[in-house]
Amino acid sequence: MRRVFYRFGRPAVILAASAVFGAGISLFLTPGGLVPGGVNGISIIINKLTGLKVGTLSFLINIPLLITALYKFGKGFFWDTLFSLAACSAATDLFSLLPPITDDVIACSLAGGALSAVGVGTIMRCGSTTGGSDIIVKLIKQRFMYIKTGVIFFILDSAVAFLSGIVFGDWRIVVYSLLTITVSGFTMNKVLYGSDEAKLLFVVCNNCEEVVNALVDGLEVGVSTIDAVGGYTHHSRKIVMCAIRKQNLYKAKELIYSKDRTAFMIVSSATAIYGMGFKSYEDSEL
Repeated sequence: MRRVFYRFGRPAVILAASAVFGAGISLFLTPGGLVPGGVNGISIIINKLTGLKVGTLSFLINIPLLITALYKFGKGFFWDTLFSLAACSAATDLFSLLPPITDDVIACSLAGGALSAVGVGTIMRCGSTTGGSDIIVKLIKQRFMYIKTGVIFFILDSAVAFLSGIVFGDWRIVVYSLLTITVSGFTMNKVLYGSDEAKLLFVVCNNCEEVVNALVDGLEVGVSTIDAVGGYTHHSRKIVMCAIRKQNLYKAKELIYSKDRTAFMIVSSATAIYGMGFKSYEDSEL
């Protein structure tokens, strides 16, 4: 994401993400009668009842939330959010002038959920939000940092989807809306955390030095060794510890096996790693 900033600039990335978000809402979700949840879901419900534009409604509903953001997160966050919100609202209204791409409700659910999540997730990776439930999620994340952003969105959005069922009395649409929310939550987690997920390796081996050299030379990663004592044999051993990108796991297994066929390897998942080659300490928690 940082390389994209350097090449295109942060405002340009937010504008592009807003366009993706607006396309998902206006070309798929709204024509399909689907409720994606959050403020946009509430806006779609009101749109069906009054005919007012979704983007305009979303902006108006966000005003009290923006005031809360100004108080809780400061002027910088407020102006960033206002810019992103205005861009998303404008893009949503502009795309609403185009004819729907499909009337297949399942296609609308899948495409709309994925596109809107890519837009919102990219904006959040830029350090901003689109207002609405994004602000609520950010407030919750301050208190419960261990909960993934996509999970919080899923809970809030599901509540709005069920509200639409109560208002319209059409529970079939609620089911499709929940499909949209599920796709959106999955996509959101991939956008926010996908590139950060890694594998943490612990290798108990006899040829420790050869294994370390193989990993360093073959994967160009940092490796540490830990002194250990076997619980049963009481023999001194070395444990190799290494954090790698998940796509390099197969190659790491081959390198380790080529140097020590008796190596005992433990592989665990790491959702965030800070330091050289991974996330910067300056990156905000999402």
